Amino acid sequence: MGVGTISREGYRKIRSDKKRDVKPTINLELKDAIYRLSYVSNTPVKDLIEWLVLDAIRNQKILTRLVGYFKRDLVVDGTLYVGNHERDQFSKLVPGKTEKVTTRFTQYDYARIYDFSYTLEVSPSRAVAILLEFAMSDIPTVNKCLKSFIKHELTDNQIKEFNKLNKYVLKKAHH
Repeated sequence: MGVGTISREGYRKIRSDKKRDVKPTINLELKDAIYRLSYVSNTPVKDLIEWLVLDAIRNQKILTRLVGYFKRDLVVDGTLYVGNHERDQFSKLVPGKTEKVTTRFTQYDYARIYDFSYTLEVSPSRAVAILLEFAMSDIPTVNKCLKSFIKHELTDNQIKEFNKLNKYVLKKAHH
């Protein structure tokens, strides 16, 4: 290698569609429900979490439930949600036993999650956990998710898991 030449080693082209890892800490009960939904819909957990979060961040009903925690303004699909610095902050602690789950978002979607987290004054990881909790407690969102992913008849075991999932969603929806 001559003087002034640059080695190609160590340089790699970065994909334009590269996804960014996010590892939210969630309650074990929620994690079990997500894994049940993954099993019933025959969809990888990472894809399912990504779908739920991106649906929740555009869901007017979910955003209306969350607006009471917005510390800064947020605009979603032309709707302005007004924040207020005096509002209570979401707890950084997740109640009960917890575990991390891993998912990935495109740079564009991560930027949307970052904006949402800024609105709540929490980390992007905590924002994903909050959106997951609200998505999984919204019956129309879970139903839409199932319709989106189920393309086959369910086995007896999948029906059993679906019934457990349904109990979780109904319990959370009525809180």
